[in-house]
Amino acid sequence: MKPLRDVAEDLVNGRIGIEEAGGLARELTAGSIKVIAGVKRRVLRGGGEVASELRDLSRYMSSATATDQQRWAGALLLVQAQLGAGNLGGALGLARELLAAPPANPGGVSRFAIVMIDRIIEVLPPGEGEHAGWLIRERRRLLGARQPAKSPAVDALPDGDPSAPGLELHQLGSSLLAMGDRLGAVEAFSRAIEARSGLAPQLQTVEERNWLAGSYKMRATVHMDMFLVSGGERSFHKSAQKDIARAVAMRSKLRSREPSKPDLAHDYAMTLWTRAWIEGSVWNQLPAMEDLAEAVKILRTPIYEQGRATWLPDLAMCLADRVKFGVAADAQGYEMDLLEEAEECLEIYTSLLRSGSLAVRPKFLEFLAHGASPAAYSQGRPDRAVGFLDVGLEEVESILSESTPDIPAIAALGLFFQVPEGALSGLAKEHGFDIRRFERLKKAAAEAQGAVRAAAGGPGVDLDRSR
Repeated sequence: MKPLRDVAEDLVNGRIGIEEAGGLARELTAGSIKVIAGVKRRVLRGGGEVASELRDLSRYMSSATATDQQRWAGALLLVQAQLGAGNLGGALGLARELLAAPPANPGGVSRFAIVMIDRIIEVLPPGEGEHAGWLIRERRRLLGARQPAKSPAVDALPDGDPSAPGLELHQLGSSLLAMGDRLGAVEAFSRAIEARSGLAPQLQTVEERNWLAGSYKMRATVHMDMFLVSGGERSFHKSAQKDIARAVAMRSKLRSREPSKPDLAHDYAMTLWTRAWIEGSVWNQLPAMEDLAEAVKILRTPIYEQGRATWLPDLAMCLADRVKFGVAADAQGYEMDLLEEAEECLEIYTSLLRSGSLAVRPKFLEFLAHGASPAAYSQGRPDRAVGFLDVGLEEVESILSESTPDIPAIAALGLFFQVPEGALSGLAKEHGFDIRRFERLKKAAAEAQGAVRAAAGGPGVDLDRSR
């Protein structure tokens, strides 16, 4: 792999795209997938080697001869590397330090700074409204200071940046959703769709059309969230179905036109995953399973054949929902090896957690309690059903023992403990499951959630969002 300072130099001189450069930075800390002795494994770089590369990149940014372009290209890669390691706090701290001294020439480098902000916003968990608000304000400031680009290598957008309103509105929608303002998020995504749909045909690049599909996908997500929170208001679900159908159709068409672009394939796969969630959540398991099967198939190629290890959490989410929805689909005649996919998903999540990717904890806990364990039981393997729950309890103990609360993980604890009492009693009586340990940790989890609510100033914090 090329040293990151060389990647930054290539980025400055237009020899590599922003997305590809960011992917290389994330792989430095997240690792890559390689086949060893016929087995696909996640391979991490040595800690000393990673630290050396990051120091070298920092020297490149701060050298006496460093230009504004070099400083901000390097900043973008440093933040991407922190996010690859699952260190959101480190990425936020670095962004605050960098944005305290804004670019001397915003028109020349704002693209780097804006993408840096966008990548952080994308991974902000619920309850991080203060950080989201600050990032959105910084983004607006950079867009307001922006001048026409001097070089297509630095900024491919044309003079006046006609795509900026759509980008800003989309990110505003993401921030409002993170803060729990669903109505505001719908409005922001709707305005983003209007802005992106109104671009002149000659400006509607593949990327712009993909971004438009992304705004439809996110509006569908908010509508589905509103459906679940409302207790089943059908109009919200119909709106979600309508928007996700548009997003799937648009990204399917883009992928067929540009089959060699892995980013388009990834975005299409995750749009299928969103549609599967929308359908599977209302017991339309069979179409959900087909979408998830296609998404898993698409993601395997870039991850296992092209080394895109940073997409492993996405593959794990697709497998997790395949297992969860598969329990009901199996009863409807859908054929799959539930237990085999559950074991693969467990292996991926275990690897991610060992590498420090703690952001996957909420989905991992949901998968264990509501996917893997029921799947194993339905396949006649109560021993594995107990084993999956035991893995979850071990993770709960780890979460509760940490000195710094992992708020997204604590938020997911309630969902993990929503296992039917009848199922637990049967596993305890006949297969040795330690139900006393389960109840003890359930009580401790409730106390941890109460402490988080109190620290946040009351019950307004949404501790039940698992997506």
